[in-house]
Amino acid sequence: MNKRNYQKELDKLIERNRKEGKTPRLFLHACCAPCSSYVMEYLSQYFEITIFFYNPNIAPEEEYSHRVAEIRRLIGEMEFVHPVTLMEGRYDPKEFYEMAKGLEDVPEGGERCFRCYRLRMEEAAKLAKEGGYDYFTTTLSISPLKNAEKIIETYHNLGLNHLFIRPLTPLGYAKEHWAEIGYEPEEFLKFYKQCILILLEHNRNGIRMSEGHARIFLKKILTGYSENYMELRSPCGAGIGQMAYYYDGNIYTCDEGRMVAEMGDQMFCLGNVNYSTYDDLMENRVCKVTCQASVLESLPGCCDCVYHPYCGVCPVISYASDNSIYTRESNVYRCKIYKGILDILFEILLEEPGAEDILKAWI
Repeated sequence: MNKRNYQKELDKLIERNRKEGKTPRLFLHACCAPCSSYVMEYLSQYFEITIFFYNPNIAPEEEYSHRVAEIRRLIGEMEFVHPVTLMEGRYDPKEFYEMAKGLEDVPEGGERCFRCYRLRMEEAAKLAKEGGYDYFTTTLSISPLKNAEKIIETYHNLGLNHLFIRPLTPLGYAKEHWAEIGYEPEEFLKFYKQCILILLEHNRNGIRMSEGHARIFLKKILTGYSENYMELRSPCGAGIGQMAYYYDGNIYTCDEGRMVAEMGDQMFCLGNVNYSTYDDLMENRVCKVTCQASVLESLPGCCDCVYHPYCGVCPVISYASDNSIYTRESNVYRCKIYKGILDILFEILLEEPGAEDILKAWI
């Protein structure tokens, strides 16, 4: 049974590398700038990243050149803890046309897309190995709501058995470009349910694959215990379960707080490593108020919600969205998504034959 928790493994890996003074090298295939912004911002804290732009499927050439220029501009303008560089793959549309031969009339999301995913991921894997990188990955599954079946099949074919399907967070670059890359909660939940049902079918056929959000919720639902995931606890982990240390020494309540600072607002800065003591950080008014604002039992709309034992709120996202750290109403973007995920999981537990045994194995 697959009982590995990949988020915890990543946390352990990061901590081990920190203690050993190591900064691993990551080869990150990117499809476009919007899908890469937060990934680069977050992972550059722990990895030296090479962005690999290899997308022979893009046409015409002017559009391809525009996307390369945009991701180069983004890398040049963003600030990173560790270096982020760009490697442009060869642009030869003939590779795509040859791969797609006979599939010209297949609609978006069909077999042609699946082969296109594989074409790019195989090239990234090959070059990552040749370059001696420690890890490789792709932003393809971050693009808004791609074909669920083909993404999961591609992960499986590459020997990967765990996905973490996270909704886009409306902060930073994503907030500025929400009209281009954002989506409604209902769209995400439709995609999420498709993914979970496909994963269940794979497990029924002996293919062990799991999903991260489901695992976190299911552990609470089925065992009564929590994995202490910062976004899904009461109070949230901002300041008391985690802090984000930035390259300039500033300390923030969490990574989301640091992202708000990148947007020009230092609201969630608790201090600086050069002069702040631990007591200073804990006594900071922002730390206390952020903690208070995330206690579900005291929030209207949350305290009497049937899902509050499993859920959590993010005061930082509330502040970025509504200029208030207190969640003013239920059924906003983030609330709808978490309620929807829980609806899906309980529906599957109650109605899908054999699902409970499969889902138990995920935790």
